[in-house]
Amino acid sequence: MRRFDREGSRNTPIAIVGMSCRLPGASDLDGLWGVLERGERRFEPLPRERWNPEFDAVELPPGFEPRACERGGLLPEANFDWRTLRIPPAQAKRMHRMELAALSTMVDAMRDASIEPTGVAWPRVRVIIASTTLGRDPRVDHGRRIRRFELHEPIRRALAHLQSDEASALEREIIGAFEASAPPVEPDSMMTSASIVAGRLANIFNLQGGHMAVDAGFASSLAAIREAAISMRLGECDIALVCAISPLLTSSSLLAAAHAGLLGAGVPRPFAPGAEGSLLAEGAGAIVLARPEAIANRRIYAWLEGIDSMPSGLDGELPGPIAGAVAQALALSKRSATAVRFVESRALGVHEHDGSETRGLAFGYQSAGREQPLGLSSTVANFGFLGPAAGMIATIKAALCLHRGRWLGQPVEDEFELEPGLDVAARSLECRPDEVVGVSDAGVDAVAFHAILAAPAAHVAGALPIPRLASRKQEIAVVGLGVEVPGAHGVDEFWAKVLARVEAINDMPPSRWDVDLVVGSDPGVASVLHTRLAATVDDPALDDDALWRPLAHEREHFDPAVILSLQVAREALRSAKWQAGRWDPRRVGVVYGQLPLRAREAEAEKRTLFAAQLALATRILRERGVEPERIAALLAAARSEFDTDRRIGARALDRHAYDYQTGMPCAHRVAALFGFRGFALSVDAAC
Repeated sequence: MRRFDREGSRNTPIAIVGMSCRLPGASDLDGLWGVLERGERRFEPLPRERWNPEFDAVELPPGFEPRACERGGLLPEANFDWRTLRIPPAQAKRMHRMELAALSTMVDAMRDASIEPTGVAWPRVRVIIASTTLGRDPRVDHGRRIRRFELHEPIRRALAHLQSDEASALEREIIGAFEASAPPVEPDSMMTSASIVAGRLANIFNLQGGHMAVDAGFASSLAAIREAAISMRLGECDIALVCAISPLLTSSSLLAAAHAGLLGAGVPRPFAPGAEGSLLAEGAGAIVLARPEAIANRRIYAWLEGIDSMPSGLDGELPGPIAGAVAQALALSKRSATAVRFVESRALGVHEHDGSETRGLAFGYQSAGREQPLGLSSTVANFGFLGPAAGMIATIKAALCLHRGRWLGQPVEDEFELEPGLDVAARSLECRPDEVVGVSDAGVDAVAFHAILAAPAAHVAGALPIPRLASRKQEIAVVGLGVEVPGAHGVDEFWAKVLARVEAINDMPPSRWDVDLVVGSDPGVASVLHTRLAATVDDPALDDDALWRPLAHEREHFDPAVILSLQVAREALRSAKWQAGRWDPRRVGVVYGQLPLRAREAEAEKRTLFAAQLALATRILRERGVEPERIAALLAAARSEFDTDRRIGARALDRHAYDYQTGMPCAHRVAALFGFRGFALSVDAAC
């Protein structure tokens, strides 16, 4: 592998040479520009497939305004080029909608960068996806069929209170309606993750520079861009495609956001005093980055001059890390704070989170001493909050404004009370030929990212220095190990069992996989999910180590994978003889390689799947003419059965609901517990 001199390359600007997006009401860059120019708000009522207020609203927090879940930003039906994607139409119908949207977006971005899928190999082009979870797609989700008997059991018990003939007839009709509506179990719907999306695109274009997915929570977009920039500045690739994908907007994502306090009933008002929350949206955005010597005749939208991050501690306070990320990004770009006139923020529309961001930006940009205020804006006001894709859309908007020479602000209907030296960019302003802007990806998660972009005319590609090859290889030592695997706790026990050839495969406990209850007599499910065997670890629990005391208030809510990650990290660091003060915390990062967490996310999804099953049963009962009072009593009995039978039911949603959907908390908690300040993220390259 070629390695370039780090000091000679870390300040070389990287060009953005291709872009594309799929957003509500904007299927390309011109559509995005039109929405921003006209100040449109692209929100619409959600269909019952996405949010059924009669059944889904039961899971909302007490006192929550249900109207906040009834609107959002939806993508239109995908109009994809199946020949280019090399995906037969019949197979595409079984694929996740966000996967199709992301693939179409990435193809357009590559073509915008003059890279066509001709079959020619591209050995030095890398693909990086920014994502937490794609979410559950009701049209292809196999969960309803896999959990068919679990979901129906509480309803069957409730129907048992009726006369046997009537109960049997209703049960047959409900099962028949389910068979007609539930998607079949298909490999195309089961095998969906962000890393698989990256692999598909790499295969389509014959890109051989590697691919992976990055999870840094809501800050995933700039985390992925930073990873691409590091890879390019180290000479690992010449061109990088970076795509960010939001989860599909469904009841699962809405309930998670509601419990996390992120939703509001009105339109999003980023940076406004008293802003009560956002509306969720779905979408995807992609950019193509190129090193100076790989630009050739490609159009340059903007230059990425600097990008960096800073994590927070366990207290979650973000103004300091945001200011630190700004300072580090400015230092990498060799720009002063006063050189930046505008900052595009992913924002949110929640006063608490946006307030933390503005305080951090004010400190980082030293706004109190500025002659002209620093203009802030966010596309959240136009499209809603796109989760892990929000930072990518902010980057695309900033680059597009620099390329077209005009900065477009956000719709404004409020009087703002921001930190001194900050203002909301609410109108169209001309950009200078050498304009420099910031992009902020911070405000909710425990890490802050910041990027500095410059206008195309700020640099001449042919005049930029080409990084030098490093004079020698850099050796990397493995100094610590931690292991937690089925049947073995710790490295010594693991190695002993490897030498003894001990097998750890056994029947899965019913609490994990009750094959009789789940599969039942369904031949379609049984054909692919018939096994009882697996290699599983024991249900993990944190011990009484004083190290875990700062986590006392939240440890009961942890996904089992989070507990495993903490235990393994402690073991690895102890074997490396880590001691506070011996390592420079600013130079220590934490990276987790894992598939998305599933245990707690599966519990959250089960509650929404059960709501869908109740909706189906209610429709049948109404069609049969059952009195409303009896229907209400049957539904109450079914819900009670679901909530009280721990073999069938799921843990209630709470304010930690968002944590169920991302691997980022694993890396962040380890970094915070040990005081590491380098970086923290989770990467997924499938198996």
